[in-house]
Amino acid sequence: MVDTRPRSVYPQGVPKAKKYPLLSALKPRYRVFVLSFVRTWNATQAADDAGYSTRTARTQGYRLLKNDDIQAAISEVLASNTMSTEEILARIGQEAIHAARAMDRLKALDMLGKAKGMFIHRHVVEYEDFEFVEDEDAE
Repeated sequence: MVDTRPRSVYPQGVPKAKKYPLLSALKPRYRVFVLSFVRTWNATQAADDAGYSTRTARTQGYRLLKNDDIQAAISEVLASNTMSTEEILARIGQEAIHAARAMDRLKALDMLGKAKGMFIHRHVVEYEDFEFVEDEDAE
C-alpha cells in the first residue's frame, strides 16, 4: 500500500523561523516536528507530520522529545506565544462586545467577572462566647 499523504504539514517548505534563533538552528525536519508538536501537543502526530514513518512515528516522537535542542526550541516557541493576563482579559472583553450570539456574549462576560473576582462567595462565621477546652488526655 502506497502512502499518498503529503509528507509535511508545510508543503511549500519549512518556515524559516527568524524570530526563533534556537528553532532556526535545527534541521528542517526537526523544525517541522517542533512546530507541529506545539500546535498539536502530540509527539506521534508531530513525528508523522515531520515525515517519519507512520509505523515508527510513536518511537521517533518520544526520541525527539528527549533531544535537548528540540526541548529548547519548544520552550522558545512557547515562551514567545504566551499572553499576559491583561491581553487575555482584553480579548475576552472584545469577544463580549463583538460576539454575534447573545450566549457567547454572556459567556465572555461571565469569564471576565470570574477573572475579576466578582463572583466569589464569602461566608463569615462569627462565634460568641467561644472558649477552648483542653483534652484531659493531652497531659
